[in-house]
Amino acid sequence: MARQTRRRTTGGLGEETWLLLIALGVIAVALLAWGALSAGSWCAGLPITAHPVAALLQVMVGQHRWPWQSSAIFVVALAVVVALASVFRRRWAAMRRSDIDKAARTMVSPRHISAARQQDNATAGERLLKDAPAEVRALPGPPLGRTVVGGVELFVPAEMGVFIAAGQRTGKTMAWAIPAVLSAWGPVMATSNKPDLYRHTVLGREQRGRVWLCDLQAVTGQPVCGFWVDLLSRVHTLAAARKLASFFVSGASGSASERANARVDSYFDGGAQELLSLYLLAAACVDGDLLHVAEWLSSDQDQTPILILRHHNHVRAAQRILDAQGLYARQRDGLYDMARRFLNVLSDEGYATMITPPARKRVTAYETSESIVIDTTLAAATHNLPEFKPAEFITSNDTLYALSMTGPDSAAALTAALVGQILESALAFARARPDGRLAVPLLAVLDEAANCALIDALPSYYTYAAGCGVILLTIVQVLEQAEDLWGANGLTVIRAQSIEIYGGNIATPPIWSSGRDWSTTTTSPTPPDRPAREAPTAAPAGAPNPFSTSPNSLACRKTAPWSDSQATNPS
Repeated sequence: MARQTRRRTTGGLGEETWLLLIALGVIAVALLAWGALSAGSWCAGLPITAHPVAALLQVMVGQHRWPWQSSAIFVVALAVVVALASVFRRRWAAMRRSDIDKAARTMVSPRHISAARQQDNATAGERLLKDAPAEVRALPGPPLGRTVVGGVELFVPAEMGVFIAAGQRTGKTMAWAIPAVLSAWGPVMATSNKPDLYRHTVLGREQRGRVWLCDLQAVTGQPVCGFWVDLLSRVHTLAAARKLASFFVSGASGSASERANARVDSYFDGGAQELLSLYLLAAACVDGDLLHVAEWLSSDQDQTPILILRHHNHVRAAQRILDAQGLYARQRDGLYDMARRFLNVLSDEGYATMITPPARKRVTAYETSESIVIDTTLAAATHNLPEFKPAEFITSNDTLYALSMTGPDSAAALTAALVGQILESALAFARARPDGRLAVPLLAVLDEAANCALIDALPSYYTYAAGCGVILLTIVQVLEQAEDLWGANGLTVIRAQSIEIYGGNIATPPIWSSGRDWSTTTTSPTPPDRPAREAPTAAPAGAPNPFSTSPNSLACRKTAPWSDSQATNPS
């Protein structure tokens, strides 16, 4: 369905307004000419015609002579009018200029920006995208906007993450998330808690590759998950199991402050996560699924995971489970109850479909006098959904939409685990390549990240993922939300390792708050006669926004909302 966008001409005025201004200009010039004719005719002793139109028509048909005095008067009068108009225009522009436009003059000059410009990305692409197809190397990267000073276009480099803080009604999805998804180099993983990102980009992404939608909470109107995924496919060691367990824990536990204020003994909290890791490893050893983990945890004396781990030579891991089962009843109940809570999301059969294979395995284990026997049989098929494989996704042009919301019905634990396993697959694949990078970068657009991408390790990913070709673009609505989720230190790490954008409408702007002095974020060197100024505290939607490529490089830029440049709307 086509979207018709009303175009505006230069200066933001409509076509009808410009036609009216042109008509008024013609009338004004005609009156000026008549006045010059009348004054010149009086000086030359010629008769004066009182009607302006009749007087000018007489000159045009030759019935009245245009004296030279009229020409002189007309030129002088026109010069005075032009000068007055110029002065008025400058004063009017000065009155309308916003604080952020004034601040832009104190920031880095576009000629001093050494990253994110199209030529910078093209130069870097010769090194970073050397193994990518030619059409990918020609892409400048997802757009960030234009600088207020100089109008220089800025794009996401292929080796830098982006952190965007923008409040309500600032157009953050239209300005950054949608253009990024539509202009990515290769595969895209996108999260959101609203349907607009999916609806506005699904048609464009379908032209690039396959679209995978995970919407367990009916963000788009009805619950749907068009695939199933084996989240245990990467679990071959206890370390990998611990990584997967951490995703479930962060997704199920909520923000850092919620975990800090929760009345849970640290012994049970940390021990339960380790216990979950051990059970995940046991399930992965027999190609089981997460439902096996939930079932085993519900019976704290089940010997199946212990026998499986011993059978696969994970003796110490098996002993850890045995130790947990041998605790006093009260300790054991607290430990297992906490571990089960991390997988509470699987209690909903609709949510569990996402991690359920078409035909589940029945796993039994028993020990004879000679060995441990593991029996597996396939149950009847319950669905025919295609399997989403993260290892294949990262080398494709496909798109994954992982939509979820916070609340008691949240599927954020599954979303966090899915996003986390994709990131881990991408990083593992990149490290196996000679240059340590993906040939074509993976773009992760984490819109509403504080509500959808509840991953504790996100600050850590920001320190090295971009160097592996995994580009993170995180958008938060409130700065305090991000600090609440990742902690003050975690947020500082993200901001220090990324291109930082302030989109406006936040009471405490991130760029000049949190103890960071304005002089430390202005460009260096700064002209001695141009002191640093106090920056404005907010910018309205569509207004220029601060853009920082490093701790000592700050510039203002204008957004380029998707609705102004895109003509297709899939909704």
